[in-house]
Amino acid sequence: MKNNIFFKTLIFLCFSLTISGFVVAETQIIGGQNAVENEFPWVAAIRIRNNNNWQTNHHCGGALISDNLVVTAAHCVYGRNASSFQVVLGEHQRSNNSGDEQVFNVRRMHRHPNYNHNNATYDLAVIELDGNATIVPGVVEIASIGNGPAEDDLVTIMGWGLTSNLNIAGQVASNILQTGEVTVLGWDACTNLRNIHNRGRQTFCGQSDFTNTCYGDSGSPVMRLNTNEIEGLVSGGSAGCTADYAFYTDFGNSWYWLQAWVDFHEDQHTASISCYTAGNAATSCSNSGSYLRGMSYYWTSSRYGMPVVYPSYGSFPYTTDNSRIIFTHSGYSSCPSGTRISLTTSFYGYPVGSDSFTCR
Repeated sequence: MKNNIFFKTLIFLCFSLTISGFVVAETQIIGGQNAVENEFPWVAAIRIRNNNNWQTNHHCGGALISDNLVVTAAHCVYGRNASSFQVVLGEHQRSNNSGDEQVFNVRRMHRHPNYNHNNATYDLAVIELDGNATIVPGVVEIASIGNGPAEDDLVTIMGWGLTSNLNIAGQVASNILQTGEVTVLGWDACTNLRNIHNRGRQTFCGQSDFTNTCYGDSGSPVMRLNTNEIEGLVSGGSAGCTADYAFYTDFGNSWYWLQAWVDFHEDQHTASISCYTAGNAATSCSNSGSYLRGMSYYWTSSRYGMPVVYPSYGSFPYTTDNSRIIFTHSGYSSCPSGTRISLTTSFYGYPVGSDSFTCR
């Protein structure tokens, strides 16, 4: 029980651990090797502010999934404001500015709506950068979102975290991006480990006799071998990073949510609502862009300032194109003079569009 409490305190709480001049946040690669420079051009380094000093304050990893979206672990951003972070793309050696780095502040952060901080269920979040990354082939690239790994798959892990477990004196955070490989455990073996450590089912387990993740690696991408396809993220492990296994957020359970954010980002500037009525016919509203899983709408109706029907809520169906979709207000079979109809839409709480008009 004491080990479990220590594990949950150490892994799930978002705190920073100062070691040898570096501030590192949870879960680096133990037993790994230096990555080749630009070997993983989609990997992101997430810094946390400490007395207005960013350079040495490595916090977590992440991966670029569109030109201004980075995916990371939800526990990396839990309980903090967007202004606490910077994101660095094109990073390799943290102490050396090669000229390839692109540094961004964070505009907004969106944790998965089903994230549970107590057991790290759906431990992933999307970070919106305050600008668009410049895509430079071989230096800064966008990763592909995978559907999660299969049992016995060999996957690539990476990060700037600790390079030795906490039982070894003189632990230091890696200055150079580290990488290694682990094998995905089967469902039954992983379930036993999840039960021991109170982990959610939306994780997979990776194991190796030689390499493991540790503090500072959280949020870093887990890649299908020799591809740019992310299968998950580093989420947590055993207390002190002493075991031969770790837990990873499984994209197989979150692919639609992540892909919807990418699709929304690409279409958000064209989304607009337009409402109309034909005489006393039913009122309808339509949208010029695609509606995605996760979008919701809210109707309001009033006449001369007084509500006339109860507001109604709903969700738009998921589409993969820009087809025009029309929704008819069910509260009216006609639109009496003086009636004001309004419709607003949002995407996981992010405002998309709104329109209103008054019937004549």
